[in-house]
Amino acid sequence: MASSPSICSSRTAEYSSENALILNLTFARGDDGTVSITDANYVPIYNYITQNAGQRTFRILDVYRNMAELKRVDMTSEQAELFNQLLDTVDTMHNYCGEEMDVGPRDQDQRIVAKALEEGEVSSADIRAKKREEADAAEEAAKDAAENAEDYDRDADIQDLTPTDQEETGEETEETESDTEG
Repeated sequence: MASSPSICSSRTAEYSSENALILNLTFARGDDGTVSITDANYVPIYNYITQNAGQRTFRILDVYRNMAELKRVDMTSEQAELFNQLLDTVDTMHNYCGEEMDVGPRDQDQRIVAKALEEGEVSSADIRAKKREEADAAEEAAKDAAENAEDYDRDADIQDLTPTDQEETGEETEETESDTEG
């Protein structure tokens, strides 16, 4: 028996290319030479695409593993949106491919994923509230940084205004032999 995983994806209006699956097929060759599929299942995956400074990054995420990881933390608004996309991927895969062929989550993630599927998505209102909290925190951090920069500039100005001993007298200090011998 041979197993052959492959990644399947589609580009229809209902089924985004971000939703995909890894298809696992097991083949067997019969005594008469015919080949048949003896087992088939799939793992839902999500193609997570981000863009930063004009550069796109693609990451293939195991849907169940990432859902479990996100449920274990206090999600940011971006993570909550990703969580909702992962839930949508599971729903899409179950609608198109059937739930019975889905491999499902790893043993250690089964309970938390089952609970996540039961609870459903993070509401739009909760995501908006998280975004407001994040914006407020960013604004507060920017104010703190500006105040610290002003304090630093003021300290630097004070140091610039404090003359050194050499500048006060306009004379250079010379070492004498008696200063260095003793």
